[in-house]
Amino acid sequence: MHRASGFNGLLCASFFLISSISLLGQDCTLGLGGKDSEIIRQVFQLNAEQTQKMRAWEAELSASNESLEREAMALLDEHPQNTLDELEALGNKYGKIRDAMVANAKSYDQLLLGTFNQKQYALYLQLCREAVRNPLPPSVEVDPGKPKETPKDSVAPNRG
Repeated sequence: MHRASGFNGLLCASFFLISSISLLGQDCTLGLGGKDSEIIRQVFQLNAEQTQKMRAWEAELSASNESLEREAMALLDEHPQNTLDELEALGNKYGKIRDAMVANAKSYDQLLLGTFNQKQYALYLQLCREAVRNPLPPSVEVDPGKPKETPKDSVAPNRG
């Protein structure tokens, strides 16, 4: 009984995690690379291989975003900010960097989704429906760090 209530707590936490990520709009993201990776591991009951891949992808995402964060900081330090036009240009450039970071995060979430079995993916879809978010299509890794999206007609990963 205690174990079931612990799992329900994790399920609620994951629902909150997925539903509270407003930065990524209406997409149902996992938040890979964020502070809640352990919740992802527990809620979806990732096996050792999935956990190893998740940690490797988190490191890749962190390195990629670190470069973008440096670019953003340099932009804020160096870009003129004296006029409304300069501020608008700064905002547009900063928005492109932010969008690149969001795209990176989503692509790594999709890679992890590509490792899910049918039961894990069904749980993901259920949580997305409850959070009123659009599920991301799973991806497969062709080259390290280069996700390739699965066909659009794919309902769930092909893993058993």
